[in-house]
Amino acid sequence: MLIDLNELSKKYNLNINGVIHIGAHLGEEAKIYTELNINEVIWIEGNPSLILSLEENLKKYPDYFIHNLLVSDKENEKVTFNITNDTQASSILKLKMHKVQHPTIKVKEKISLRTKRIDNFIKKSIYNIKNYNFLNLDIQGTEYNALVGCGNLLKDIDYIYTEANVGELYEGAKFLSDLDQYLGRFGFIRMELKLTDSGWGDAFYCKSKMDNADIEYEISKKIGEAKSLQSQFKEKSKFDFKRKIKSFIKRVLTK
Repeated sequence: MLIDLNELSKKYNLNINGVIHIGAHLGEEAKIYTELNINEVIWIEGNPSLILSLEENLKKYPDYFIHNLLVSDKENEKVTFNITNDTQASSILKLKMHKVQHPTIKVKEKISLRTKRIDNFIKKSIYNIKNYNFLNLDIQGTEYNALVGCGNLLKDIDYIYTEANVGELYEGAKFLSDLDQYLGRFGFIRMELKLTDSGWGDAFYCKSKMDNADIEYEISKKIGEAKSLQSQFKEKSKFDFKRKIKSFIKRVLTK
């Protein structure tokens, strides 16, 4: 997590009673959840090859529950899941600018999986959504799809921590402004953002208690800021690409 959850908790006086963590990977955030006395966590990971290691890492936490689900906005859709040599970069989506920003990361395997909507999963499960008010998403470009797949469950969520993009690192990935706009429909306002030079980062949203008119104004500002960041990164990427081409041509001509 690029933004320290401990600091967020102090700054915004967060009252987290449970977490739905989509994109569990190997459960790296378990330590910080424990530090914040968050005992109930539903860990969801789409990559079946990581589940045994995830279970091993989290076996000492009795109220942590693990599910192997590939979360999206569609139910039971057959998709290709791209597993990379760095498993944290694996995604339903194909690598795009990611190949430029992180050239050492390659797709090493493709497997066929079925998708699941979170709202359908929760409805058929033993879990009471009222016990889980914090949503954490880290699923490499498909965070927007997962949020759509939450449906009206978002009405019971108070806080959302999610990976966000201002560059198209994955083909067809939604941008930060899309997240701002969609979550704004449920009264969420982006409170924090930390971006890397590679065009991705983390964003933190809180459900606002402001009047509707004030919420709309704040969301509109955030969307404008996000679009500006996206334009800036696009221009920077064009400049960097041209510079790399010139450098390559210069090396070839001087040989």
